[in-house]
Amino acid sequence: MKKIISFLMAFFVFLPLTKAESNFSSAKTWAYQLENINLEELEKSDFDILVIDYSLDGTDEKAITKEEIQKLKDSGKTIIAYLSIGEAELVRFYWQTKWEKEIEKNRECIHRYYDWKKEKFTWENLCPYGKKGFIGAENPLKEGSYYIEYWQDSWWDIAIEPYLEKIIEADFDGIYLANVDSFDFWVDINRSSIRSSTNRMMNLVGKINNYLNEKNIDMILVAENGFKITRNCTKKNKARYLTWLDGVVLEDIFFEENYVSNFFNMVDIINLQKDGKKLLSVEYISTNKLADYLKRASKYNLEVLTYRANPNHLLGELIEQ
Repeated sequence: MKKIISFLMAFFVFLPLTKAESNFSSAKTWAYQLENINLEELEKSDFDILVIDYSLDGTDEKAITKEEIQKLKDSGKTIIAYLSIGEAELVRFYWQTKWEKEIEKNRECIHRYYDWKKEKFTWENLCPYGKKGFIGAENPLKEGSYYIEYWQDSWWDIAIEPYLEKIIEADFDGIYLANVDSFDFWVDINRSSIRSSTNRMMNLVGKINNYLNEKNIDMILVAENGFKITRNCTKKNKARYLTWLDGVVLEDIFFEENYVSNFFNMVDIINLQKDGKKLLSVEYISTNKLADYLKRASKYNLEVLTYRANPNHLLGELIEQ
């Protein structure tokens, strides 16, 4: 997160990079693990950047301590905390039992199907005039993770702000903003326009950035598939959004088979690199696809830090590359 201090007469000065920001900028490798975390294994690993959960099992009871995070930092690593801002996760401290009734209603109304024209899976709402709620369908790739109306004040109050405080208290180097691209879900079920959904997500990212700035806390911000949000906004909003981010994670991007989608993805990614954003990539593939992955990620002179994760999407192990 770039720090900008305002002086009198509207002069602005960029402060030098913090140690964490400098380490992040020069990093050559990264890893991503959310389950079955072994802190000793992480400490001994050769990865420069580690994206992990704030907790060993997702609960407050097993939250990783500030001392444990510092030990990982002392091994020369940049430690970034995972935070889902576009989906609510069943295992988290903020989960509301009343949401489960909404989830049951959604099973009757919200249907996922393959759109042959768009060549992708999408959603439709079979109850457009009723049964609307705060929580949406379950992400088919993430069991126990549900699309949420991320623009609601209650989402900030019960989930985002207290979650940020836990990350701050543990003194992570940065925050991995997950599920930024979940705005698509609300468009697909005709609950929101594409412009409204993207602006709302941008506003949430901006609110997180401002929250950290107001507390004078320097943290790296990276957004998972955060480039997709910039396609349906004004140039002014795009420029503002990109100033908040230090990097972008490209999840499930390099094996996109749809020619049109792949073309626009590459254009956006090339522009991100020109804007000086750190590019991290994760693909959920088997070992025999690793060479092809590295070849695809190096096209167009891209400087991408790659990570091959298990095809099951569970991120339950640290995989040497």
